[in-house]
This record gives sequence, structure tokens and C-alpha cells, in this order.
Amino acid sequence: MSGDYVPFEFPLELEQDIFAFAFRQNRFDALNLLLVSKTVFGWIIPLLYEVVVIGAGSQIGEDQIKEYGHHVRHLHVQGSAGWAAYCPRAFDIALWLRPTPNEIEDILELPIIQLSTEIHIFFNRTPKMLAFCSRITHLDITTGSHWDPREIIPHFLALSHVAMFSNVDLHIIKTCLEVGRDLELKLMILLSWNSKHHATETETDPLYEEEREPGDEEHVIRVVLQRPYIEDWEEGAWGGVDMWAFADQVLDKRRIETSKSQTSIA
Repeated sequence: MSGDYVPFEFPLELEQDIFAFAFRQNRFDALNLLLVSKTVFGWIIPLLYEVVVIGAGSQIGEDQIKEYGHHVRHLHVQGSAGWAAYCPRAFDIALWLRPTPNEIEDILELPIIQLSTEIHIFFNRTPKMLAFCSRITHLDITTGSHWDPREIIPHFLALSHVAMFSNVDLHIIKTCLEVGRDLELKLMILLSWNSKHHATETETDPLYEEEREPGDEEHVIRVVLQRPYIEDWEEGAWGGVDMWAFADQVLDKRRIETSKSQTSIA
């Protein structure tokens, strides 16, 4: 009959986009979406495991990583780096502890372009390690002293962003900048952390403070982090503003101001 009601159905691709949007708007409440149907479960699981933090109270265990590790894109490991072997598609990895030689071999198999780790893992410069280094665009050096950037940094052929703590030896910073000129390094972050911030923090407090010292080159950004490092990493992994994004914004602002200044002089 012409008057019969015909229920409207969204195209399946649009339904998937709607559920994905709902998940990203509120990841924690959106876990209930897993119960909607098997189809929706299949859509949400890859998003849920896109960013994984292992250790420090994480409820993700070995069984889950073995089953869903192929969905992981961003991996933060606060213990054994052996988990990396289950995440063949991860392109961003942060390591809190120095990995064992076997764990390093597993990591070298991954398509990593963003890496946070201590510098010592690069001392053994095998052909596989050099190939791995040549793909890295963002390098966050968490710890490391008594190393020569001239022996390591030139192997990072795609490197555009590098970060290290501001209390590192000044010679290392200067040498990195010298080597970076050959690599066309876009940005160097000198990072420090305000450990007293959390006693008085509010939702309106800034997450970062920018500092600048006389003689700093334009692309050297001194960032004072106002929240725990792991929170900053996770925010960036989920597509929010992290120290990299903040420093890029500062650099863009500096270059605009420099351009305006040069134009007014001309």
C-alpha cells in the first residue's frame, strides 16, 4: 500500500561515522557503545585500542594486546617493551624504561615515525637501526647524558622535531642545533616540568608556559609542562594539543611576528 510506513535507514558508512564521532567526544562513556550490537562492537574496538598505555595502573593485559594489538597506533609502555611485538602497525611509541636487546629488535620492525625514549638505545648502530632512525620525524629524548649528537642525530634523515629536557648538558643542545641545520630541523623543544603546579591547578590554568632566553634561535622553544608527561602524551595521541602541537603554534606565531616586523622595516 502506498500509505505503508517505510523506516528510514542511514547508510552503513554514515552510521559508522556517527558512532566513531560519539566515541571520540567522550571515550569513557562511549564504552557502553560496545554493547549496542556486534557490528558496532567491531567499529568501536579499533578506536578503543588506537591509543594504549601499558603499566601504571593500566587495566590492559597481555590477552587483550595479543587479540587487539593490530589496532594500536600509539603505544606508551611503562614497563617491559616486549608488548611492542603485538602492535605491528604502531607508528608512535613512548618507552619509560630502557628496552632489552630483544625488545629493541621487535621495535625496529615497527613503522615508527614518532619516538620517545632514552638516547642509549641508538648506540648500537646496526643497518636495521640506521634504517629505523631514518624514518623518525619526531624524537623525544627522555634521558641521556655524555653522548655526542654528531654521532647519532645525522642518522635521523627525516627528523623535523626533537625534544629533550632543558637541564641536559648545554654542549649537547648546541651540537644538536649545529647538526640540525644540515637536516633542516624545524623545531627543538627544551622541556621542563612544573612539579608544584598540581597543588593549585584549575580547569582554566594553562597547560604550558613558554620561556625564551637571550641567544635562543627562533626554532628553539622552551616549554614548561604544567601536567604529568603521560597525560600530555596521551592527549596528543588522541588528537588533542600536546607539547609538539603547542610548540608548533608558538613557532608559527614567532614567524608571523618576524615577517610583520621585516615588512614594517621595509
